[in-house]
Amino acid sequence: MRSAQEVSAIATRRPFPAGAVRASTGKLQVALLARPAPARARKQALALAGAHDLLAFGERELYWLPRARMTDSELDLARLEGLVGPWTMRTKATIEQLAERHLSA
Repeated sequence: MRSAQEVSAIATRRPFPAGAVRASTGKLQVALLARPAPARARKQALALAGAHDLLAFGERELYWLPRARMTDSELDLARLEGLVGPWTMRTKATIEQLAERHLSA
């Protein structure tokens, strides 16, 4: 669960440089974690990232920018989830739409 304030913060966060986002044909993903990942797990998770898959952490989020479609990625999502704990994943665009529709005043 996320509060309205947390959803708004996720929607406005820009975890990667604009140029990297433009260069990707994939969709920016947000893994909503059940709890913050420990420092060691974060370090191990970030080590799985490569030139084709960018990763960044928020408070209880893991941002993933695949270079192309998710199905074309070589990122080991099962291993990644094993490191950081259970998640639900949505595109960042979906979270931005939710924030705009339901949280805008």
